[in-house]
Amino acid sequence: MRFPRWAYVGSAVVWGVTVLATAAVYARLPDPMVTHWGPGGAADGFLPRGWGAWLLPGMMAALGVLYWGLVPALEPWRANLQRFVRAYAAVGVGLLLFLALLQGWVLAWNLGWRGDIRRFLGLAFAGLNAGLAWALPQARPNWFFGLRTPWTLSSPRVWHEVHRGAAGVFGLAAGLSLGAVVWPPLLMVAVAWMVVGSWGLVAYSWWLYRRYAAAEP
Repeated sequence: MRFPRWAYVGSAVVWGVTVLATAAVYARLPDPMVTHWGPGGAADGFLPRGWGAWLLPGMMAALGVLYWGLVPALEPWRANLQRFVRAYAAVGVGLLLFLALLQGWVLAWNLGWRGDIRRFLGLAFAGLNAGLAWALPQARPNWFFGLRTPWTLSSPRVWHEVHRGAAGVFGLAAGLSLGAVVWPPLLMVAVAWMVVGSWGLVAYSWWLYRRYAAAEP
């Protein structure tokens, strides 16, 4: 499986900068430190500094190994994965960047900076959802990336139509998330829509399969 060089470089740079930034301020972080915020934006969760500071960088490292190593190695339909490799790679780098930005928020908050996390997450989710709205219609049937249901995996036609519909679902989620930058309570609406819309796509795949894919050889 061959990925674009920028995917490896981008992933390494994002993770490396995150680790260096964390190490640079580690001694100044409180113990315990804030690691969770409630729906209203108030800090409500704490972890010991050793865990709180390195949890997200550790998750980023695990995600990198999974996304760039294990998934391509285990994927039975590698040729299909290769057909949308740029979109796959862009989502991988985007996920790492999302976690890196979240780590930046955690560090900044624990160093004394204050802001509304809902505005920050609105902007971050807007970018992530916009990326998914762009990438998912390019996906081809595979076992690890995209909306994998018994019906999408059983019919290329159902797969294509469901992932084309996903562009609208995640595009709307991006718009709602961006609106949370202006009106923070809208973030919960965006999150609810992401959940409802995802389950709606699952139901849509079943409906499409019942409609015409069961007759396919």
